Formats: sequence, structure tokens, C-alpha cells
Amino acid sequence: MWNHANYGMVPCFIMQVHPFFQGIIKKNLQKHLSDKNVLVISQHQTENNTNMIYKFVIVSDEADNFKLQIAIDSTATFMQLRNIILDSAGYGKEQMDSFYICDDEWNKEKEVTCMDMGSDSDQDIWIMDDTQLDELLEDEGQRMKFVFDYMTERFFKVKLKEVVPGKALHDPLCESKVGNPPAENVDITEFITIPKIPDANNIDAIDRSEFYGDEEYDEDEISDFEEMDNLDTDSYKF
Repeated sequence: MWNHANYGMVPCFIMQVHPFFQGIIKKNLQKHLSDKNVLVISQHQTENNTNMIYKFVIVSDEADNFKLQIAIDSTATFMQLRNIILDSAGYGKEQMDSFYICDDEWNKEKEVTCMDMGSDSDQDIWIMDDTQLDELLEDEGQRMKFVFDYMTERFFKVKLKEVVPGKALHDPLCESKVGNPPAENVDITEFITIPKIPDANNIDAIDRSEFYGDEEYDEDEISDFEEMDNLDTDSYKF
């Protein structure tokens, strides 16, 4: 078998043999070198393989015992991530929702929405179907909010727990599910504070401190306002 040290000696060796055998040796040598080049190219491609698998952990502040772990290819879209989260939680896909790339304090930075609402904002618009995960995510520990209920701003916390290099995943996978997710739909009145309206038929029941500041309001304040009602407004002209 020839090795690197023999290659430099091959031409001299060929010159010393019968011409018939020179052709056979050259043919076999060319095939050997060609196979070696293929092997080198293959190794180079493997070393520079950019395929990665992202592993996300999804939790909810509404349900402490709920947790999902999702594995997905880094070249998958945000729409694919959205769908696997909703499927794993048992939610429907009819609602408007968005991902928000966040800083370490969970403050929103970039929005990736499920459809273009025609905003006039100068900010970049990222659409789930058109945006691959690796366009906006690349570091372990990156955080997102997945707002699945626009009316109440309810959301899941999503964290990129692990990046697995050199591997690919054809379809997203829910690797584990613990606990039960929060209810998909809630009564919106639970998230709205409705002001209390005084009963006009029971005016004596109104807490006057709400209108005159301190609970120990001065009764003279009321009498002062009553005196103003009796003023001759004709004498006050601007």
C-alpha cells in the first residue's frame, strides 16, 4: 500500500518497469489519490457542518408545576416553534400570538409576530413563517416571551437551554411535558379593574373623603362651595 512517503518515489519507480505495467500503476495511483481527495473533502464538510439542534424550556408563571422541553432544528421557523408549543400545551392555533426576544430581565426587545398587521412603525417587522430561529437566536440562555393571549397579555417564558452542534432534526419534538398548562381561555374581567360607581339613590352612603381628600375633611370646605353657588356671576367678567 502506498503512503505519503512513497508518492515522491512513484515516477522513478514507474520509469524502471515495463510500459505495460506503467499504465496499470498510473491508473491505480490516480484512483487512490481521487479516493483520498473525496475523504479529505468529506472530513472538511463534517468539521464545518453548521447544523444545530436548539433545546428550549417553556414554563408559565400561572402554573408553577408546568414545564415543556422542546427540541427543534436551528433552521426551523418561529412558526414551527409556535405550533409545537401550542400542540404540546393542547391549545388551538386560531388566536393571534407573538414571540418577543427579551433581555436577561425579561424586557421585550424584538417582536416576531404570526402575521404582518401593516404597522407604520420604523422598526423591523419579523414574521414567524419567514424567520428562522438562528436568525435571532444563537446563544444558550437567550430568553423569549411567547404571548399566546393578546387580550390579556398572558405568556409563556421560553429559554434556550442548550445548543447541540453538528446535528439536525427534521421535525420539532416535545421531549418532555410536566404538569398541566394554564387554562387557554380565561374570563377577561379577571384582568380588568372596573371602577365602583356610587349609588345615586343613596347619596348619603358616598364616602365624602374620596372627594375632599383626607378622611378628616373640613366641613367648611363644603359650605365654601355652597356659598360660591350664590355668587353674582355678572360681576365676574373677563
